[in-house]
Amino acid sequence: MTDETLRDLVLKHESTIEKLAISIESLVVSQSETNTKLGDISKSLSKHAVLDTKLDNIVHETKDTFKRAFSRIDKLEETQGSNNGCKSVQLLAKDTEGLEKGYVQMAGAVGDIRINTENMERQIDSLPSPTTVRWFVGLIAVYMVSFGSYVVSSLQKNEVIITKIMEHIE
Repeated sequence: MTDETLRDLVLKHESTIEKLAISIESLVVSQSETNTKLGDISKSLSKHAVLDTKLDNIVHETKDTFKRAFSRIDKLEETQGSNNGCKSVQLLAKDTEGLEKGYVQMAGAVGDIRINTENMERQIDSLPSPTTVRWFVGLIAVYMVSFGSYVVSSLQKNEVIITKIMEHIE
């Protein structure tokens, strides 16, 4: 091989090696960028895992909370439905029974009042009408006036007769 061929070959190899070095350098830069991005992705994945864990805990705690709440509601309904119940329910039941008895008594009293009212209405209906009473009072007044006039005229007549008799006696 000649020097020139060797030199061309060395130059060619040098240029190729230089390109290879540049490629390796850009590959290293790209690898470091990829590593940075992978680090960011790794951080995001770890945050996501933490969030998933927290969400799972929230779901689990929410289920437990609702189970406890519904079991308490069931116990309350059971207590209220039973004859024993809590003291407030027992007192309310007694109050309700007392009020119910009072209402029954009031209903009976209202029924009695209604019967009495109906009896009074029948008695009022059996009374003579106001017009009849006025006529009756009017007739009695006319009779009394007539009788009074008769008595007065009779007394005057008797007085006249007595006066005449007294005049004869004298």
